[in-house]
Amino acid sequence: MTAKKYQSDDELMKDDWVDEDWDEEDGVTVVWEVPTHQMQTMPDPNEPLPEKKYAIRPNKTQLKRETQVIQTLVLDLLKQDAASLARLSLTEKLIVELSTAKKLQKSALKRQIKYLTSLMREQGSDFITELTQALDDQQRPHQQQVAQFHQIEAWRDQLLAGDQACLQNLYTRYSTDFDMQYVRQLIRNAKKEQQQNKPPKSSRALFQYLKGLAD
Repeated sequence: MTAKKYQSDDELMKDDWVDEDWDEEDGVTVVWEVPTHQMQTMPDPNEPLPEKKYAIRPNKTQLKRETQVIQTLVLDLLKQDAASLARLSLTEKLIVELSTAKKLQKSALKRQIKYLTSLMREQGSDFITELTQALDDQQRPHQQQVAQFHQIEAWRDQLLAGDQACLQNLYTRYSTDFDMQYVRQLIRNAKKEQQQNKPPKSSRALFQYLKGLAD
């Protein structure tokens, strides 16, 4: 800062943005000029305070959940054959990396799955949602077949265990096509085959009969 000496108040008032002091020795007012770049204006009390801006940090729990969802999707994709993958909207790079992952084992496979998860995340949430839905639609017929297979197995096992309630329920459900006499005969034969340690021919026949009803 530089100092100026003023002989009167009128002379002093001509300059703005100054700090003044009294020089008792000379009997004049000493004014310290403040450089423009150091000046700070007083805030206007009538103006609203500026809003504080905060950096938005990703929620760790949410990120972990999203990662698990994507990893599950990657694992589901690794179970698909080449023809199934070709029917999905996958980039060429994803198809290549999925093919590479199928050839790996243990730690190398884990690293590849993490890499695939990263690649999938880069495609965005819309891509993940659409791909998940497309894969579900593609797998649904197979899932229904598997569920039906397990249901028929359960019926057969219950019938061979002598579950009369199951037998009656099946008769009610498929009354027009259900051959009660034939089913009872298959059950008796299957039990004999089991007791005699013979191949379960009648058990298989019972399964196929029930499958035909379900279809």
